[in-house]
Amino acid sequence: MACDLPSGFALAPTYHAMLFFRFISGLPHGAYFGGAALVASTLVPENRRMAAVGRVFLGLTCATIVGVPLANWLGQAVGWRWSLCLVAVLGLLAMIMVRLFAPLALATTDASPLRELGALRRPQVWLTLGIGAIGFGGLFAVYTYLADIPGAVTHVAVAQVPLVLAMFGIGLTIGNIVVPMFAGRAVMRTAGVLLVW
Repeated sequence: MACDLPSGFALAPTYHAMLFFRFISGLPHGAYFGGAALVASTLVPENRRMAAVGRVFLGLTCATIVGVPLANWLGQAVGWRWSLCLVAVLGLLAMIMVRLFAPLALATTDASPLRELGALRRPQVWLTLGIGAIGFGGLFAVYTYLADIPGAVTHVAVAQVPLVLAMFGIGLTIGNIVVPMFAGRAVMRTAGVLLVW
């Protein structure tokens, strides 16, 4: 089933081409959320920054409740190309809304990419990046196979996979609402408890 919308995924001629497009589109993922968190934290008073960043990630966790199960269901109903077309349309709408509603922040006159990269000389930056990589890597390692595990291991009906995905998303969302309350008081202790959990 072909799609008339401009999505590298949906128009991929082979599975390997689709994986390549998926890899390329995933590269700016971390930078996007980092930038969104920075914008959110500059829009509120300092004592509300953790809550603002939590709200940014609330969009991601809400997507795991509604968007991912919907895309899974649509893929089962009419084919994966159409579910990827939906993702392309939503991505285009998101870009338009960011352009229209996100505040324009001009770079300072002394801004420099080399100066920013200089932060990589600090061990704390590498520790933070490592914690993020392990935490998110673990989360997405589980989430990647979440659609396959119910059918292959527990023999849940394929039609119920969207429900399993939504339940995982509800857990993420609850955590995303609760954790900023603790992180605002003790960031490192909260991060440590979460990683151990």
